Amino acid sequence: GGADWARAGLLYQALARQSRLPVFYEKMNVPDTVDGRFDLVCLHVFLVLHRLRGEGRAGARLGQALFDQMFAAMDHAV
Repeated sequence: GGADWARAGLLYQALARQSRLPVFYEKMNVPDTVDGRFDLVCLHVFLVLHRLRGEGRAGARLGQALFDQMFAAMDHAV
C-alpha cells in the first residue's frame, strides 16, 4: 500500500546515499563510472531485499515496494 511505498522510497534514498559514499570509490576500487555506481546501488538494494525475505508478508511487501522504487528512480534518471 501507500505506507509501504513511502517507506520504500525513504529506504531507497538511504541506500542510494550509502552507495555513493566516497570510500567505495577511493578505497575499495569500485570504478567511479555509471556502471560502477549502478552495480553498487544494486548490491545495496540486493542485500536489503535478501534480509527482508525473512520478514514474512510485511517484508515481502516492503521488498516489492523497494524494488519498484529502485526501478522508478532508474526510469526517472533515464
